[in-house]
Amino acid sequence: MIDFLFYSSHVSENFYPFGPNNGDTVNPAVDDGSSSVILLNETFQFFGSDHNQLYVNNNGFLTFDQAVSSSYPSMFRSGYDIIAPLWSNWNNAKSGVISYRQVTSGGDLQQATSDINQYFPQLNFTATWVFIATWDNVAFYNMDTDTSFQVVLISDGNQSFVLMNFGRISSVISYLEAGFVTADSMIYFNMLEYSSYTDLTFSSNVNEKGRWVFQTNINYVKGPFLPFGTNNGDTQQYLPSYYYRYYYYYYTYYSVTGTLGFPFFGGKYYQLYIYPKGYLTFPWSVYATPVQFPIYSRNNYIAPFWMLADYIQSAVVSYRQVTSGSVLEQATSDILKYFPELNFTATWVFIVTWNWMEYYPTMGNNTIFQVVLVSDGHLSFIMMNYGNLAPKTQSVQVGYDTFNSTNYFSMPESFQSNITTLSFTSNVNVTGRWVFRTDSCPNNCLLQENFYPFGPNNGDTVNPAADDESSSVILLNETFQFFGSVHNQLYVNNYGFLTFDQPVSSSYSSMFGSGYDTIAPLWSYWNTTKSGVISYRQVTSGSDLQQATSDINQYFPQLNFTATWVFIATWDSVAYGNMDTETSFQVVLISNGNFSFVLLNYGRISSVISNMQAGFVTADSMIYFSILDQISYTDLTFSSNIND
Repeated sequence: MIDFLFYSSHVSENFYPFGPNNGDTVNPAVDDGSSSVILLNETFQFFGSDHNQLYVNNNGFLTFDQAVSSSYPSMFRSGYDIIAPLWSNWNNAKSGVISYRQVTSGGDLQQATSDINQYFPQLNFTATWVFIATWDNVAFYNMDTDTSFQVVLISDGNQSFVLMNFGRISSVISYLEAGFVTADSMIYFNMLEYSSYTDLTFSSNVNEKGRWVFQTNINYVKGPFLPFGTNNGDTQQYLPSYYYRYYYYYYTYYSVTGTLGFPFFGGKYYQLYIYPKGYLTFPWSVYATPVQFPIYSRNNYIAPFWMLADYIQSAVVSYRQVTSGSVLEQATSDILKYFPELNFTATWVFIVTWNWMEYYPTMGNNTIFQVVLVSDGHLSFIMMNYGNLAPKTQSVQVGYDTFNSTNYFSMPESFQSNITTLSFTSNVNVTGRWVFRTDSCPNNCLLQENFYPFGPNNGDTVNPAADDESSSVILLNETFQFFGSVHNQLYVNNYGFLTFDQPVSSSYSSMFGSGYDTIAPLWSYWNTTKSGVISYRQVTSGSDLQQATSDINQYFPQLNFTATWVFIATWDSVAYGNMDTETSFQVVLISNGNFSFVLLNYGRISSVISNMQAGFVTADSMIYFSILDQISYTDLTFSSNIND
């Protein structure tokens, strides 16, 4: 004997009564149609928004502000609050009925009250309003298919819920979404991340086959966050799993507006990169996976929660820059609370928020964190704010790291299983918030350990702080040989180079074809009227000669060299153009009367320079060396031709 199990109905036993016989209004049988506006008898709360009207859209979803006819599901970044039991290309002009009603008394309220108290027994809930919309036996596109589902909105005036009931689902649907999302995409639930659409009939989040239930009057965002999301002016990106699977190096580039820049341990930065994996850099990073600080790299990192991309399923990343208004007032108040000894007023704030980040193995648990950069152009701070952090098994790096790791901080829990305790800890006595000052420059963060002593305190003459300026002629105490030419004088040009025959004021780097013997440690548009000092000196005795002798014998051990003359010119923390950047470099000429050498020393180099040259060239351009043919200018700090 063989028993056959037949599916007895196209709808689930969980469906609320529906159809014209139960008082429903029927939607027009029009492809891509919608109901007219439906004025609600009670306000429906949806994650912070109160709605008094809605539309039933034929393609399987509800909207509140206006009807939407799109048959291509696009909950995220739509700009609307959306409840989508099953958004796809339904065609009730082909077959099926779409109907709805709202009730404030009777059996539907009793059923809704019973259902909510079953799923949320702690609430002692009594429904006062119910809205029911049903898609009954609707066709997909122009096919002879039947699909049935229903959405039920329930409220008591203070608390609100969404029930989604699923009957028979056709197996030939394509392009569909199921769940809900807020207009700014900050709060959402995508059911199809947890269940195949053909399994909706049998799956549930309340242990009742074919039914999914959500409470919508609550705010899931908890933590010490500054306002974020599109409602607060953020630029926002929803990043599904394929970004994390296939775009390991994906980032968002952001150019900081204005000329103040963000001070960060000796440098000032005008560009930053936002990574969906939970960190920022300036400049761009080459790491696809989290690396434990210190990295000793050529980048700066700010990592509120740097994760491995392979584990991340999705996230919403939003960011904005603020230069006026209440956010600056809040940032000022916060910093003065944590650093009361400072005279600080925030003039710039940059906020990046990672919200609704989901990762394995704890899918469905929203992770949210935020990093806030705060500055007045001189002092700077980073705040890391944490809300819910879902349990995780993979490594996470939290903290910051600088060029060559001269300054870094790694949260003790980094790369440990208890990293999620950040939501409950603090270094400023505000639960879930960590704050760090980042403008100071300890531990040689200017990267000038190879520099010869410089500056007025070391006997230097200071060049005029003027645009397009040069030193007066400097008569040399000893001749300096330069590839067949013997020079008795030179000029220190503010734009980052030496000439011998006359000063040159051009800010446009043009070593080749200039007609001059030129030594250019870094020729570009330096502006000491903005900031920085250019100074020089020549010496014929003392410790500078000893250092020069030692250096040359180290690099050329076959020479048995003793320096008798040294000339040192230093560009210390000079600005580029009108920007508040800082770049430092130095050129040292060394001679013993027979042999001559040039040393070029580089400290921190700003990352926003353009039109530059580094190296040397003879007047006839027959002998030259261009360092930037070999490396990027930002690598000058870390590169060498003598392994030093």
